[in-house]
Amino acid sequence: MEMFETQAWIISAVVVVLTLIAVGAWLFHQKKRFRKLQGRFGPESDRTVPERPRRTTGESEFEV
Repeated sequence: MEMFETQAWIISAVVVVLTLIAVGAWLFHQKKRFRKLQGRFGPESDRTVPERPRRTTGESEFEV
């Protein structure tokens, strides 16, 4: 029984670590995307993106 509990903890820890890595990669991608748009469109992106209900909505206007 003790071996099963140890395996369950290890599996849980691996799932948590993988989830944190995935969230970190997603945040990095979003930040990189915004910086790319900011570099391309400058101050216009700084005004447009915060005016939209969702950040992705504002960013998508520049990706057309």
